[in-house]
Amino acid sequence: MGRREFSAERRSLGSYYTSRSVADVLCSWAIRNCDDRILEPSFGGCEFITSVSSRLEMLGERNPLKNVFGADIDPKAFAALDATHPNALARNFRHGDFLGMTVQDLTGSGVDVVIGNPPYVRHHAISEDVFAKASRLRDSKLAHLPMQANLWAFFVIHACSFLRPHGRMAWVLPQNYFYASYAKSVRRFLRQNFRSTVEIEIRQHLFESEGAAEKSVLVFCDDWCPGADLEGSVRRYYADGIDAVPSLLLVAGEGSSELTGNKLLCAGSRTLRLGQICDVRIGTVLGDSRFFLFDSARADEHGIDPALLRLAVTKASIVQGLSVSASHLANAFHSGKKVAVLDTAVGSDDSVQRYLSLMPQSKIDDNVTFGKRPIWHQPFGSSYRIDAFFTGMSHLFPRLALNPHNLRCTNALYELQFKGNLGEPQKLQLPLSMISAFGQLSSEIEGRPYGSGLLKHEPSDVRRIQVLSVEAETGEIVAAFNRADVVMRKGDFEAATSIADDFFIAHGAFSSGDVVDFKARANAKRRERLRSRVKRA
Repeated sequence: MGRREFSAERRSLGSYYTSRSVADVLCSWAIRNCDDRILEPSFGGCEFITSVSSRLEMLGERNPLKNVFGADIDPKAFAALDATHPNALARNFRHGDFLGMTVQDLTGSGVDVVIGNPPYVRHHAISEDVFAKASRLRDSKLAHLPMQANLWAFFVIHACSFLRPHGRMAWVLPQNYFYASYAKSVRRFLRQNFRSTVEIEIRQHLFESEGAAEKSVLVFCDDWCPGADLEGSVRRYYADGIDAVPSLLLVAGEGSSELTGNKLLCAGSRTLRLGQICDVRIGTVLGDSRFFLFDSARADEHGIDPALLRLAVTKASIVQGLSVSASHLANAFHSGKKVAVLDTAVGSDDSVQRYLSLMPQSKIDDNVTFGKRPIWHQPFGSSYRIDAFFTGMSHLFPRLALNPHNLRCTNALYELQFKGNLGEPQKLQLPLSMISAFGQLSSEIEGRPYGSGLLKHEPSDVRRIQVLSVEAETGEIVAAFNRADVVMRKGDFEAATSIADDFFIAHGAFSSGDVVDFKARANAKRRERLRSRVKRA
């Protein structure tokens, strides 16, 4: 059977042909001794088996496949095995669904290495039999893994049970390893049970020739310590192609920075993830935006005094500078922007009551959001502190804007509440860091493409974004903040970025050469976003 025909049939099982170059990189990292016992749980076209054999031969093993085990649900995989490795031990390779196999069934005892490219099958396409096995596996090994998970997630979790203590895993996984909500459970499981995990997103589309346009993530897990409840190290990198991966693995072994790959930031700077310094929440869901939102003309139409409306940030486009004030929103309100929200907690009079009567009782009763409120026409509920806003959807880069007047926002944005006693100098540096070349690259790395090439950030993505904090005189920080704020409001984003970059360069956060690198990498990610838009179109 030709490779093209074989690959087409494998795609129907959620499997994609892995190139020899990719398999070689994973095997070179994972296989460290000639007597390692190795499992490939979905061996398919045998590229991993070939790479495993070559790696073991290089390490001095004369009979390289004696301790190599495999499984596959596709009978044609065994035809490929016979053709490429006629000396493979038949008893080491089992035909069937890996999720239904045990250590005793397949390998007899634990293995040192699990390696491979598991099938990618969405939950609604998983067969009833496989789904039942996945459900039992989930219940016994990772109860909080949603059953909506892709099949690869169950493969990864089940494969861990085949490892000996201190064993290793290396996987080719889809990009949703980073972004799918169910994948959080998998990443947490790996972090808690392996001392070290390295994640490398490949910009190159490894399976484009196979009809899969999604990017891939290589995941390397070292030192399996089941039940230890670790907080293992996790390092994330980005590579243009597979050729860059070996050097990144060397960097990871030396404990280098996640963001800059083989470049550490200067010792005078301090990087933090946003989640370390603030809580991130989705803004208020109104339940019926058309009913609750007002501009000045609509308030006049219904005779409602603007003083009885609550000013709020209702769209990302309202965030034009590095902060949002009540005066900014008042100007927007009078210029035709719907930034005022009817909220009777502010006050009420006859005009407000007349307007409320326009909402039919049946709609009030049927509205789930209204039902969650003690009073349906008080959308913002109790008062609490909001220190800043974050735009979760953006064309160029997201914005973090300070909120000195404790305004509210709708679910078009995220609310940030600072943890502890964050000093004013550090607060002012956060918006500057976000518009810097460093911040834009971190945002591109942690975000994901959405719709027509937009950059989208879920709350978990926002928490991972790295920000800078440097030692500087408060006057210098305020001056840079104000200058950047002015040009941002004029729409000169390039000038604002230059102001932020110059500030951080002057205080040792990074060099001008680093800025060139940050911009090149951020622009490459943006082009990738636009490319994904074109492909979907």
